[in-house]
Amino acid sequence: MAHPIILTNVQMALMYISLAEYSDLMINEFGAYLSTTPITSLNIAALTVTPQVILKNPNFFTDTINWMHVEGVYIAEGGEKYITIGNFNDNNQTDTLRRYGFSTEEYKPYVSYYFIDAAYTYDITE
Repeated sequence: MAHPIILTNVQMALMYISLAEYSDLMINEFGAYLSTTPITSLNIAALTVTPQVILKNPNFFTDTINWMHVEGVYIAEGGEKYITIGNFNDNNQTDTLRRYGFSTEEYKPYVSYYFIDAAYTYDITE
């Protein structure tokens, strides 16, 4: 993020996502966690933070051709300058839908990969 966020302002988090063509799994929930310091992990376990913004689609994020617009509102604590985007659930809590009923080298089984573009926040305080 270019500038830290001001305390208690209402913010809109906005991004565009697209499912990678070779992903076998689609998910129906993304999260965005905004923080004052970068989030790091030494393993592949689910992160132990709770995202302030949950972006859900009951029909799953399925589009591999177009960018899907997703957005959510949150109250800033102030000073946030990093945004971490992704699936914050562990494998057992992640709702998935398979695209393919087979696996080949071309289509990776049980893998979900999304492209993310133009992720940002802006103030909507009135």
